[in-house]
Amino acid sequence: MAAAPAATPAAEAAEIAADEAADDQVLERVLALLEQGLGIDQLAPDDDFYELGGDSMLAVEIVTALRDLFGVEVDVDEFAGLRTPDEMAAHIRAALAGTSAAHSGITAVRKGTGTPVYLVPPAGGTNFLYFRLADQTAPGVPLRALSFPGDAALRPATLRELAALYVEWIRREQPQGPYRLGGYSFGGNVAFEMALQLQRAGEQVELLLMLDTHVPETYVGGHLDAEEFEAVFPVLFEAAAVRGVDPRMLRERGFLDVWQHNHDLLKGYYPDRRFDGDLVLLQAEEPEGNALLDALRMNPRDKSLWGAHITGHLVVEKVPGDHFSMFDEGDRIARLGAALGSALAPYGQEG
Repeated sequence: MAAAPAATPAAEAAEIAADEAADDQVLERVLALLEQGLGIDQLAPDDDFYELGGDSMLAVEIVTALRDLFGVEVDVDEFAGLRTPDEMAAHIRAALAGTSAAHSGITAVRKGTGTPVYLVPPAGGTNFLYFRLADQTAPGVPLRALSFPGDAALRPATLRELAALYVEWIRREQPQGPYRLGGYSFGGNVAFEMALQLQRAGEQVELLLMLDTHVPETYVGGHLDAEEFEAVFPVLFEAAAVRGVDPRMLRERGFLDVWQHNHDLLKGYYPDRRFDGDLVLLQAEEPEGNALLDALRMNPRDKSLWGAHITGHLVVEKVPGDHFSMFDEGDRIARLGAALGSALAPYGQEG
């Protein structure tokens, strides 16, 4: 059987040119999507999405548009780590070529040295706030974020089950302690249960960090069904200062379905023991307001009650803003980042 003729230099050049043209088209389409979403003309391939005003709501829109445009799956948390159009286009090209690595359920928020701090997502299941906060925090230990399970059929039915799943994931990366855990709001509650499970398994948890996480007593009683939770959406958006976003659009993306699921988990959870150690709480100075708490059937409780759930010291540092506005651009997120940096500083001296 005759061998296939070798490709001529001209044919090879044409193939290379076609590949480069396809690569350019991916980048051009990504740039066009971002320019439309950000309201910016002439976006550069190395411009930073977050520095130009990108946030979690817009990112959900962009991720959905990329899925529709290219016909590939784009994980929201993986997207959160893609800061520039060049990085986003490279990710799309890898997905189109089938060379993307399988997602482990854990996303790198920032590099560093030593044992990482694993961050649990807040209600809604996205980790964008952690990427923004990392930009405001002095370099040090690595920060890694856990992703909420994407398949609705496989979502854990209880907070303990979700914590057990996350413990399984982090132990694949780090089989032995000491462990460092943290989370904002709902993420802090899950991190607390993860810490209990790790200690029950004989492991050491040397850092447990919460960002304005409500105590378990806040959630006792008062479940909401789907229709009742739907009625809470306008109050939720107002409290979170989300403007110009159609709740139906977010429901299509699954964001609010995840938020409701997470709230249900909190309503069904109460710790079965105390955490053996200290707890660091970065607490918002301003009250959250009763409108949202009442709508979600939450019982206002002082966060100092976390002290009753631990054997060690409750270390509280107040930061400006309320539960949502503590992440506002400018002075508030800068001071929150500084507080986080102070809390992590004792763990950043490793080689």
